[in-house]
Amino acid sequence: MIYVTYFTILIFSILLWSTSCNVKVAYRYSDYNGYSGLNEHVVKHINDLPFVSDESSGQIKNIKYDKLRILEVDVSNIVRTVSNKNMDLIGFKFTFNGEQSEHHSYAISYPTVKHFGNFKSRPMLCSIHQCDIGVLFIDRSKDANALHSTDHQYPIQNAIVVVLKTELGRIELYRVNYNVNNIRISVCPYTEWIARHNILKYEPESYIKSLEDPNPTYGQYHIKVPVYPRKNGDTFFSCGKLIQPNKHTIQIGFQIKYDSVASENKAPLRLYEGIVDINCQIGDDLPDFEYFALIKSEYSHTGQNEMIRVNGSEIRQNFYYSKQIFFIYKRRYVSFDSNLGGHTSNNIEHRLKEDINILQPNCFRELSDTVSMTIMPRIINIDNLIVKTSETPYNYITITNDNISIENVIECLGYKLPDSSMKNQFIYFYSKAAKFVVKRNDILMENDKFLVVRGEIKSFGKYSCFAENKTTAYFDDKVSFDDIYVFPASNLEISFAQEGYNKTGDKYPSCSLIYKYIGELKMMSVEVKDSDSKIVMTNAQFLNFETETNQIKKIGNEVWFKDFKTGEHITVKCTYKTLINTEFGTKREYIDAKILNLSNSDSTAPPNGTPPTPSSNLMIIFVASVVFIVFLCGLSIVITVYILRKRKRTKKRKASMNSSVSSSESSISSTSGITESKNSASSNVSDSSSSSISASSISKIPKGKGPMKKNEKKKGKPALTMGTGNKIKAGKKS
Repeated sequence: MIYVTYFTILIFSILLWSTSCNVKVAYRYSDYNGYSGLNEHVVKHINDLPFVSDESSGQIKNIKYDKLRILEVDVSNIVRTVSNKNMDLIGFKFTFNGEQSEHHSYAISYPTVKHFGNFKSRPMLCSIHQCDIGVLFIDRSKDANALHSTDHQYPIQNAIVVVLKTELGRIELYRVNYNVNNIRISVCPYTEWIARHNILKYEPESYIKSLEDPNPTYGQYHIKVPVYPRKNGDTFFSCGKLIQPNKHTIQIGFQIKYDSVASENKAPLRLYEGIVDINCQIGDDLPDFEYFALIKSEYSHTGQNEMIRVNGSEIRQNFYYSKQIFFIYKRRYVSFDSNLGGHTSNNIEHRLKEDINILQPNCFRELSDTVSMTIMPRIINIDNLIVKTSETPYNYITITNDNISIENVIECLGYKLPDSSMKNQFIYFYSKAAKFVVKRNDILMENDKFLVVRGEIKSFGKYSCFAENKTTAYFDDKVSFDDIYVFPASNLEISFAQEGYNKTGDKYPSCSLIYKYIGELKMMSVEVKDSDSKIVMTNAQFLNFETETNQIKKIGNEVWFKDFKTGEHITVKCTYKTLINTEFGTKREYIDAKILNLSNSDSTAPPNGTPPTPSSNLMIIFVASVVFIVFLCGLSIVITVYILRKRKRTKKRKASMNSSVSSSESSISSTSGITESKNSASSNVSDSSSSSISASSISKIPKGKGPMKKNEKKKGKPALTMGTGNKIKAGKKS
């Protein structure tokens, strides 16, 4: 069968006015250097490309752009074709054909000299070698060379981010064969595989990061790792995730092909009992080899296969685990293209010298040690452990003021191992074979964080380890457990938060009699002050807590102080004797609950006496704002209703006035037959026959009819007079 690698060329024609996208798929044979392939055509217009977000602008390095558009390239057909034809996909190559006057630039991954590349001379790649996809800058005046200058900020006419899409959400770069006894190593993309100046990100898997070579010879661009199924039956090994804007994350990795080819199995290793080299044969030059160790899923409490990097040259720099299997590889440096070193040309397409890098192990060897040990909780970075003796039957550490409010990790580690120069390398020996959990004072801890909070006592006490999810690599007859105690340092005083007390008897100032796994009350000291801070009782000490007096009484696990006198401020100090015969103290101030509640009311503090938090203040502001807005809305509604009603009444009044005017005009026109002689008119018109109008009516005197009043002009519009409820008489009184 002809060995085939699969390479993809994607050709885009990006025009500012008319944009088309042509996709050409090509594959390369090992004995043929040219390209042939299958074409797919997609036509797009730049204005049809959606925006990444509503943000008005953005910036990458010294380049500013407006409204970033997104171009999604669906490579599902390519990936499917590669899989169906049983080929190896190396990656994708993009070229953009635009107008001669346009410049297309992009940020290149791990550049040697320049940060930006020109697609015409340097194609955009996303392959095992590198991944340049990201933002494509299109401009008529500024090319890649101009953008290299960091002295200026350059506004770009158009910016398009190129992203990938696949049906399965993953890209298999090529195939890697696998057998549990023949695990190959290959080259995964690493942290700088993608351009630094980019809105796309590449995040290696956590189990890949744990395999990082402390002395890498090829930077952060690639990392050599074993390729294996994390879960038995998996057919894909993920190197990391390509994180794209507004799109699904795509996993980058390899296809796993199961086979029956095993590597050479050498004799098991026993490292604990003596110094033995991790090698395939005696005389091997250890630095010439690379070492990884497999924890099989059946020997891991996680149910997953796990690989660990091992330093075969310095065996004391490793931790060892039950039933792990060492795979030993002849060191072969993954080299870059020879033209890369010191090369400033833009024609570099391959960052690695070879498209496919796969290396088989020389041999594998199993660790056969079974070690007896006691497992105990240990707090990392607090190393003042005192191991129990016949006089002090507790393993313990003490916490000083320097340790308070500092977060640490608590782990279950082996100690009391048999004598060996390697025992420090075996303290985690069973930590893969079973899941160890920690209980604090018999309560399961939520996580592995150890933190003593200032003003609290809950982090003190007993810590214990327990084994869960045991596998066959865990041996009950070889493992025992012991506890560790955490005590306050001698004479440490723990100041509790202020509290209120009630003179009616529901809540008294008090001391706890016993703190389980820590110690018991030795002495209670009380000081009482009145409202003027004048001492009413000073340093009253109580040593006997079993007998009730007029000052103290025992209730459950507490001793209450009840002799308030005229005091309002009470300070209680409690002195305790620990299980290891040291002493520590607690202190709390008590205030009369009525005063405390009044103070809290004035300060908007919660009723427990703690100061107001930003969240409570924000809630008050929020509620007040809502009430104010509701009030404004209600007021607006009332005013609107009032205005509408007033307008309605005004309209009715105008309608009534118009009706009265019409009636008056009709009345006047009905008298038009009266003789115009002044004398006759004067003698015939009496007060009783004059027109009578209501307060809302109007009397109109026709032009040229009757005598004019003193203030009336001889010419002009008819005079309109508003009635006031009195009779209005036409003409002069005779």
